[in-house]
Amino acid sequence: MHRLSDVGANEENRISYNQLRYAWYSFLHLLDINFSTASTCSECGPVPDIVVCDATTVAFRKTVVLRCDSRQDVVSSGSEMSGSSHSDRVMISSAPCRKMLMKLANNINLSASQFNELVQKLSTNYHCVIPFLNWIKETYESILDCPPSIKNFIRAVAASSPVCVLIRPKVDIHSIMKDVFSTPEKVQLLQDDCPVVVSVLCDLSPPILPNLWRSMFEELLKNSLAHFPESDCQSSWSMSAASLNDSAESDLLCFFPNLPKCRPRTFYVADAARRKEPEKFVQKNILVIRFSSWHFHTFLSACSTYYIYDNACNLHSHCLHRDPAYFKDTLFLVDRFHWKNHKGCSSGYNLSPYPQLALVNSQVNEQANSIIQRYRAQLSSMTQENFMKLCQFCSGS
Repeated sequence: MHRLSDVGANEENRISYNQLRYAWYSFLHLLDINFSTASTCSECGPVPDIVVCDATTVAFRKTVVLRCDSRQDVVSSGSEMSGSSHSDRVMISSAPCRKMLMKLANNINLSASQFNELVQKLSTNYHCVIPFLNWIKETYESILDCPPSIKNFIRAVAASSPVCVLIRPKVDIHSIMKDVFSTPEKVQLLQDDCPVVVSVLCDLSPPILPNLWRSMFEELLKNSLAHFPESDCQSSWSMSAASLNDSAESDLLCFFPNLPKCRPRTFYVADAARRKEPEKFVQKNILVIRFSSWHFHTFLSACSTYYIYDNACNLHSHCLHRDPAYFKDTLFLVDRFHWKNHKGCSSGYNLSPYPQLALVNSQVNEQANSIIQRYRAQLSSMTQENFMKLCQFCSGS
């Protein structure tokens, strides 16, 4: 403001801070930007096959909020949906067994007594894994001498991650998987969906799975489809179509320019504890720019095939815990930069082995989020309307 006076401006013509601020907000309101067109890819369309995600947070004062979404008045408790449980999704639900197997995957040798203890624990409910371990001991001098591909496979089996990450819950994949014990020609058909299994087969000679692995693979195939009942898929869509009567009252703190609302926000049995004690989740600032699975469930008429996210493992569990049928055909992957931090996750979450995604820039959202972070200080003191206007302007530009 003082620079205007330096070039000869009169005192009465000097622009005040409030005048400049009102002029800027008026300019934002007058802009005729078609955010829907600007935000839609001409090649991918409204439902892209590959979604690269990242989360960033900016906030404004809670005292100026116009309306807080009340989760309790959108869907009645009788309409709540339940998903699958953790014990149903993993191959080995026993934490001590998983921990000992993960040591083998991480090149930590087990003594003879520790290995016998592991076999004894597995014999209770996971007997199908024992022939697999015995085959490795007989084929190689020790389990630590087996190829890295087999260690990655052990890691996937021992991880506290859903089996459907390792073996996709598709009927055609399952039919091919049953033939890999005798037909090596079909191995390459699994490369795009089950690269961890394919890498194991490529290190075997001939490239077919040993018969001693058969019982474990049958259990893996069974577990992969167990928590995706067709009835859940039908009920989810029918409930959404019947209860979509509140679309006129859109979320004031939500901005999806190219995705019209196709179903209301759904609440689940897994969210019951949070709704009973809402005061534990109240924060001083309202975090508005955020990423969560209900965004996709609410605005995508069909789910995308790939979600790439730095916390994809926990997001996948979150989705399967609520609406597994909707996300049945979706593969959640961790981006290349953050994968090194996922020590205890299934190898199926690693983006790198998937050849169809080799050219995907998995950091594109991290780069885009740096733009809005430049305005973080200014956004924190804005009203809700101005806050959303500037966020829309930054995302559209």
